[in-house]
Amino acid sequence: MNVIKFGILMKLMCAKILYKYFKNHVPEGLLNSVKRP
Repeated sequence: MNVIKFGILMKLMCAKILYKYFKNHVPEGLLNSVKRP
């Protein structure tokens, strides 16, 4: 496994964790207002 692939995987993992965290901790109303264009 080369370093570049590992770096990309790490970034994806971090993104998933941050996404889960925000989904659990940010109020629904705020998320909905952000999703709307």
